[in-house]
Amino acid sequence: MALLDGVKVSMGGRDFIVPSLTLKSLKSLSSKLEILSSMAGIPSSDQIDAMVIVIHSAMVRNYPDLSLADVEELLDLSNLQTTFLSVMAASGLQKKSGEVESPQN
Repeated sequence: MALLDGVKVSMGGRDFIVPSLTLKSLKSLSSKLEILSSMAGIPSSDQIDAMVIVIHSAMVRNYPDLSLADVEELLDLSNLQTTFLSVMAASGLQKKSGEVESPQN
């Protein structure tokens, strides 16, 4: 299977190509993205969960056998924010200031 274009990220000693979110995913994740729109400083447990879900939603497009638990194991404090921002950038949702735009309903 050919991989979709995306952003190369390193997690768990491996490189992954993380593509953009689909429109379907974007719609279903709007509440998660809303939780993340006010993120500042150390993320809360809810914000971490939301980031993992968003990252997983993008990654399964290229790695369909990757479970949410697998993504949680691959992510750590050194790559969580970078990976999340890579997904947002690939999806066209990252503002120049680095803040995340929430999709409009």
